Parts: sequence; structure tokens; C-alpha cells
Amino acid sequence: MDKKKVTIIGTGHVFKLREKVKRLIQEVNPQAVCVELDEERYEALLHGERSLHPLALLQAVIADSYGTVSGNDMLGAVEGAKDIKAELFFIDKSIEETKRELSGAFVWEFLNPLEVLRKVMVAPIIFLSELSQPRIDLSLEEAVKEFERDPEKYRRLLGWSFPIFKKVLLDDREEYMAGKVREILQDFDEVAIIAGAGHVAGLQKLLASFDVKVFSLTGLLSD
Repeated sequence: MDKKKVTIIGTGHVFKLREKVKRLIQEVNPQAVCVELDEERYEALLHGERSLHPLALLQAVIADSYGTVSGNDMLGAVEGAKDIKAELFFIDKSIEETKRELSGAFVWEFLNPLEVLRKVMVAPIIFLSELSQPRIDLSLEEAVKEFERDPEKYRRLLGWSFPIFKKVLLDDREEYMAGKVREILQDFDEVAIIAGAGHVAGLQKLLASFDVKVFSLTGLLSD
């Protein structure tokens, strides 16, 4: 029996990708579209509401420099799903739950004396060993290309430097999203996932038992 098909589309929330994501979903034409959102974040995006969370504010500023709004890629995914009459699923963890977990992560990462000492002593050594020629002059597009050449290296760096942040922002959410996708695949044979580029490697690994195809953010940006 043929494996069920999973298409992972890696996006960037700050780039102007709404139409490109919509068009790609139309071309792939899956039966179901799974979006890296929860209901609350979708409603906020739909009504143009801006979060006061520091990370969200930073994304908003960067997106504005590209002449768009943060999360426009996710809106394109929703529109693409509706255009082809695919079933639409929001597969991310609740934003409120993630915020609570991030608050706890902040306490561990920056207010635990032993963890702060570990960072001071170990992080510079790790970065120098992993990045033989550290670059701080890359544009955002160049940084994306660099990341997508070897995403596992950068995930390791994040894990060594900020282990709890990595667990909350990447590992736990990817496990949750992959679990949702597995449930959805019980009813559908072809599914597309639209998620930030940082999640692609993790989702690809967690869903490796299916027939997985990936469209990279670099490819979207170069189209």
C-alpha cells in the first residue's frame, strides 16, 4: 500500500509570502492543510491584532521593513486551503500555554545562577567550535540560506545555549504538531503542513514514516 503523503512548506512569518504560499498550496492540492497556528492566533491575525509579546513585536518590526505584516504567510495558507476546498486544521499549541511555558523558561535560563554560569563558561566555546567562521554581517535572506544548509547545527547551538527555550519553542511544539498531523492522516491521504522554516527539520524527522516532501523557505524566497 502506498504511503500517505505529507508536504511540508517552510515559510518565514516576516517575509512577504502570502500569495506565494497560497499559490503553492493550489499547486500541491492536498486534501487537508495544517497550519502552524492555534485558533486564538488565527483570529488575531485575521483582525490585525498585534501582540505585545517582545518576540511578536520584533517580528512585526521586521515584517514592516518588508512591506507586509507578520504572519501573512499563515493567512496565505488559510486562503489557499479555502480556494481548493481542502479541510483546514490549526495544529499548534495554544499561544497562552506557550506564553506560560516561556515565562518559566525565562526564569530557568536567566535567573538560575548555575545555568547562567554554564552559559558564560560553555556557550562561547560551543559557538567557536560549531561555527568555524562566525558571521554577523548576513542579511536575513542570507541567514535563512545558511540555516537551511544545516538546520541541525543551529538547533544544537540553540539547545546548548538555551535548552529550555529550545524545548518550549521547538521540541514540544513540533511533537504536538506532529501528533495532530498523525491524527489527521487517519482520515486523509495527502496533507500539507505550513510552518516556519525553523520547524521543518523537526517535523520532517517526526513524520519520517510517511512519504514526506519539503518546499524550503529559500525556494519560496527565490521564486
